[in-house]
Amino acid sequence: MEREKPMGKIRILLLDDHALFREGLSRLLESEPDLEMAAHCATVSEAKDILSQKPIDLVLLDYDLGRDRGLEFIAGARKLGFEGRFLMVTAGMRDAESIEALGLGVGGIFLKHSSPALLAQAIRKVMAGETWLDENAIQSLVRVSKHPEGVDQTKPFTERETQVLHGGVE
Repeated sequence: MEREKPMGKIRILLLDDHALFREGLSRLLESEPDLEMAAHCATVSEAKDILSQKPIDLVLLDYDLGRDRGLEFIAGARKLGFEGRFLMVTAGMRDAESIEALGLGVGGIFLKHSSPALLAQAIRKVMAGETWLDENAIQSLVRVSKHPEGVDQTKPFTERETQVLHGGVE
C-alpha cells in the first residue's frame, strides 16, 4: 500500500536503545525542512507497532539494540509489509554483519561518530535509491572481498552485494 507524503517530507522512525541519542538526533533531524521525525523508540516490538500504525518512509536503526539486533528487526518489518528504506546508524559492525545488512536491503551504514550534517545527506541519498557507505564500511567490504573466509563461504555474494563492492549503485 503506497502512502502519500505530506509536503514531500521524509517520515522517519528512529530505533535506538539509547534515550539520550534518540532525543538528540530527533531534535537535530526535525530542524531539517524536508525531514519529519514521525516516531522514535527503543525496542523492536515498539518499532513494529509504530510501523503498523504510522506511515514511515525510512527507518534509522542501530545494529546493537541491547537484547535485540537491528538486522532481526529488518526481517520482521518486511514480513509486516514495510516497503520503506533502512539506514543503519551504528557505532560499528563487524565485516560479516555489514555484508548481512546489505544483503537484507539496508540502504546504507552510517557511523555514529560522523557529522550530523552528513547524516541528513545520507538520509536523502538512501531515499533517492542510492547506497550510503561510511569509509569504514567500504574498507570492511573490501576486506571481506579479499578474504572471504571471514564470512560464510556457503553463501556467495548476491548480485547487489557485488555491485556495491565494485562501487555501483542501483
